[in-house]
Amino acid sequence: MGHACEFETSLMLHIAPQSVRREAIEPKANVSTFDWAQEDLLRPSRVSLYRSMKQITPNGVWGDATRATAAKGQQISDIVCDALSLVVRELSTE
Repeated sequence: MGHACEFETSLMLHIAPQSVRREAIEPKANVSTFDWAQEDLLRPSRVSLYRSMKQITPNGVWGDATRATAAKGQQISDIVCDALSLVVRELSTE
């Protein structure tokens, strides 16, 4: 999970499918480095290693957008909205 990945593309397919250029979606092309530097949106690396977007991916995508679906975007949206709703309810009782 990273930039223009399965997670983000799934959300866009759910929220604004007309904005997704499906013909431009390519398979995962991440450029790996050291095992200890591997990270994504859900799992941090053990040690930070800065690299520019050009160094980590040839196409600007970090992750695998080919696995994205609108159904996954709906699930992600539901989970986030439920969690946010809980935060708002708890804050409103203060």
